[in-house]
Amino acid sequence: MNADRRLFMHHFQQLSSEFSRSSDVLHLTANENVLSDAAKSMLTCPVHGRYHLGHVNKREYRRSGVSALGLTSIALPAMHDFELEASRAAMKLFSASHVDLRPISGLHAMIVTISALTNKNDTVYCINPSQGGHFATTPIVERLGRQAAYLEWDDNKLDFDLIGIQNSFRSRAPDLIYVDHSCCLFSLNLIELRQIAGDSVPIVYDASHPLGLIAGGAFPNPLQYGCDVLQGNTHKTFPGPQKAAVFSNNEEIFQRIASAMDVMVSSQHSGDTLALYVTMLEMESFGVEYSKQILSNSRTLAKCLQDEGLNVTNIDGRHTDTHQLYLQDFSDNQHLSGTERLLRCGLSVNAKRSLNTNVIRIGVQEITRRGLIEEHMTTIGKIISSCLFEKEETPSLRAAVKEIVDQAHLIKYSFDKNKINYI
Repeated sequence: MNADRRLFMHHFQQLSSEFSRSSDVLHLTANENVLSDAAKSMLTCPVHGRYHLGHVNKREYRRSGVSALGLTSIALPAMHDFELEASRAAMKLFSASHVDLRPISGLHAMIVTISALTNKNDTVYCINPSQGGHFATTPIVERLGRQAAYLEWDDNKLDFDLIGIQNSFRSRAPDLIYVDHSCCLFSLNLIELRQIAGDSVPIVYDASHPLGLIAGGAFPNPLQYGCDVLQGNTHKTFPGPQKAAVFSNNEEIFQRIASAMDVMVSSQHSGDTLALYVTMLEMESFGVEYSKQILSNSRTLAKCLQDEGLNVTNIDGRHTDTHQLYLQDFSDNQHLSGTERLLRCGLSVNAKRSLNTNVIRIGVQEITRRGLIEEHMTTIGKIISSCLFEKEETPSLRAAVKEIVDQAHLIKYSFDKNKINYI
């Protein structure tokens, strides 16, 4: 065995060990999910590395070839038909007349949309990262040559400060409003935001966190409350691959975005794209049941944690209307050390600075898809409390976590239970 081969085997064995360790962890991170076996099989299918060019409505088939974006290549008619079906399901799920499934990530969709709907030196309003906005929005806006400004925010309501926004818009008019609602515990007052902005300013809602809940009817659809564009990545509450989707009912705005997409994506990563099509159809079949269980699980876990003596972010006693919940009021770096203790017990969560405080963020979307229900949330809540308050030794807590993990090895709300022989 030569040196290069030995080095490869060394890294391969390390990765295998890491995969095994990850499989023993209960993943409570709010920004991840798990693919069904049906969707996962598409990631390494025979055409996963082949180009699938253009938007489904612009693609032209010619005999055995297909023409898109000025290039003729081998036709993939079955994939084209599958895209038509996934697009139909997507428009139904999100009550949208237009959909684009080409973006390769949430940030990619953000870059394309901001580029398409604004010009150099335009003002883009978004949410301050310290108050729950996405950390990358402002740097992206500025790197694109636009000017970023923050929407005034009410920390007590976790919603817009509408009077403050009205004053901001008078002194500095928006060219685009990009609602990057990353700390998404509750819905926002989008109707009044639209009234303040007027009809001519495009409003884009980045639903990367609640996208699956919107698809399942468990969270308000921003397209029905004044937003022109709904978009987001597809791997949080929407349990798909690491891609993104864009939806709209405004044809003029959508065509501007689609035209920008034509030149800002060529390969849309065919394997991941097919996995997204599978997940879109799974959500059409199971999204209502899945999203309803997510809400029940998150609220059950939040109540248990509150009862155990932890400070769970709430508004008038309501902890969450989504998949995520926040533990708050950690002094110094206690949220970091607490997260490390949880990980030693086999629980993966996020520590971050948000809502102007140090928080531990917890999400239940993945464990819900793995079949866990309310009774499991009560057990998990007690384990989290014991770990953070150090009531028990780590080995006993890790054993308790492992027992739950062993019950969560199947993917529910998917086509997997039908025992189809996939690729």
